[in-house]
Amino acid sequence: MSSPSKEAIIFILDTSETMDKTYPSSKSMPSSSDGCASNVNEHGDKIGQTRLSAAKEALEGLIADLIVKSKTNEVGVILLHTNQTKHHLCFDQSDDEDGDGDNDS
Repeated sequence: MSSPSKEAIIFILDTSETMDKTYPSSKSMPSSSDGCASNVNEHGDKIGQTRLSAAKEALEGLIADLIVKSKTNEVGVILLHTNQTKHHLCFDQSDDEDGDGDNDS
């Protein structure tokens, strides 16, 4: 049986306030091979990098790998806990006078 020629993947990224926290520094910083202090903690996380920036960096790598793997792959990203949306199905709550979810004034 042949493998599928196309993949469709959705990534969900949390953008809540906790994702704005930086990785903690380590008291025992690992050293690089040249003897200089490294800018990563014992878990391999970049010091001073926020959780969100680390997640975005990882996501960029995953998406790039999928694109290189096959030009027919499709990728979507859903952001959770954002302050705004530009989605075409979203409507202004003030337009919904009776609060039932439709705009039938």
